[in-house]
Amino acid sequence: MKPLKSSGIWLGMFFPVLFIAVSARPAGAQGFSGFYQVTSAVDQGDGTTQVTLSVDLANTSASDAVNATVTLGDSVNPVASYGSYAPTTVNSGTDVVLTAQFIVPNPEYARWGSGGVTPNLTIQFVDSDSNPETDSVVLTQAPVASD
Repeated sequence: MKPLKSSGIWLGMFFPVLFIAVSARPAGAQGFSGFYQVTSAVDQGDGTTQVTLSVDLANTSASDAVNATVTLGDSVNPVASYGSYAPTTVNSGTDVVLTAQFIVPNPEYARWGSGGVTPNLTIQFVDSDSNPETDSVVLTQAPVASD
């Protein structure tokens, strides 16, 4: 019976680690993922909220994203944009921390806290073959350490 009990303890420790490892991987062929944190939110009194949005952006694609533009868009209206971070380079297999202030409609900010909806980020860059690329960024809410 002791081997079964030991196996049960081992399995009890293994599955949470496996779950964390699987959940940290990007979905499908997604090349960009990251963690986000809102460090400041101030209601502007006009139906908008000013937020400081920090993102730890990881490039798991095979291409370097040189001089990339990361844009915050609306989670419902695909043509609405609230601005971009300063252009940056995210080499393949690395990550960068980006921080900027944005003014978003109160309903958009509220969606981020409603569960299942994260800030809608896209990244645009020219790949190593000089082809323009646009990709979405899969985000998870978690503390972001500043560089």
